[in-house]
Amino acid sequence: MNTNAVLKFGGSSLGTAESIQNAGDRVENAQLEGPTAVVVSAARPPNTEGTTNRLIRLFETAKSGQQTGEQLDGLMQMHHQLLVDLGLPIEPLDDRAAALRNDLSDVKVQPNGQELTTGNAILKDRAQTWGEKTMFEIFQQYLEQRGISSVAVNAENLIRTNDNYGNATVDHRTSYRQIQNQLVPHLEKGRVPVIPGFFGKSTQNKTVAFSRGGSDLTGAIITAGLQADHLDICTDKDGVLQVDPERIPDTKYIDNLSYWEMLVFARRGASIVHKNSIDPIM
Repeated sequence: MNTNAVLKFGGSSLGTAESIQNAGDRVENAQLEGPTAVVVSAARPPNTEGTTNRLIRLFETAKSGQQTGEQLDGLMQMHHQLLVDLGLPIEPLDDRAAALRNDLSDVKVQPNGQELTTGNAILKDRAQTWGEKTMFEIFQQYLEQRGISSVAVNAENLIRTNDNYGNATVDHRTSYRQIQNQLVPHLEKGRVPVIPGFFGKSTQNKTVAFSRGGSDLTGAIITAGLQADHLDICTDKDGVLQVDPERIPDTKYIDNLSYWEMLVFARRGASIVHKNSIDPIM
């Protein structure tokens, strides 16, 4: 079937109740044009450290043998407030918090700078993807609350990777087949699949994260797998700048870029999109 759009929401688009409501508006409008799928990142409230950064710090604290309770409580409070502001039930957050707490308690103490053991590498990827795993359920529940038919689909059921923890490589052929099999039936029934970004599942059935910014890659893979008309990356940035604005503050936005030009920009360090997200779209 023809899929109109895949919408990928960055963390800044999901950091407050208001921004989530705006994201819901975009989904509703996209649905008017045709079948739509959604990929979500971990929440990043304004003027705060992003959820994934906080999760990595939690892992590093656990790896150093220190207590994580205070850091964990702060992270949970942020998500608790988000649920309250949206009018969604808060009880599921307790189960999500318990799962993260258990993973952190299993982390083995290792000296800084030492290569992670396989066990710790597995636990780090489970920990650092917690934000996406939590947010895709929250956003799907919010869509249902406002009357948009939707379904939460775990990326582990869609995207197959190798076992290179923290920098996974995608098995595109297997992933595209699974995307078709899993998502098309929902789209045909008018449902919006909501998918967490940033990770897939290895051949060893483990959660494996992409490199940072990997939710863009998830969006690209879902777009290619569905042969969607377009991928919209929704973020707090207005577009691609000519140069780093920290070096030249009055730099200008570029009106149009070909796929090849965007590929060059991304591989030279432009942070607007993940460097590996261009190839699947091309």
